[in-house]
Amino acid sequence: MITKVTHVSVLVNDQDEALKFYVDTLGLEKRSDDPMPGSENQRWLTVGPKDQPDVEIILQATDWGVEPITTEERAALVGKAPGLLFQTNDIKADVEALKAKGV
Repeated sequence: MITKVTHVSVLVNDQDEALKFYVDTLGLEKRSDDPMPGSENQRWLTVGPKDQPDVEIILQATDWGVEPITTEERAALVGKAPGLLFQTNDIKADVEALKAKGV
């Protein structure tokens, strides 16, 4: 029986830019940043909410584990996830804070 969700992947074009956004803009913490075995440029990069250590968001490069695709196909994948929801204790204040950061 499934008891909880531990990871969800979000496809990103640039892992460093995504990390900066999720940490500096959304306030999540970096959990792991490790090279993938057998790969020169692929990383296992995860972030998560500071108060929820059992959940991680994988910032997955669009070229990780897929056949070569066109630039347009890769761009269409960015930001896609089956569903990614954040809980907040003050949505109005958080919306204003994110707007102030250009989101």
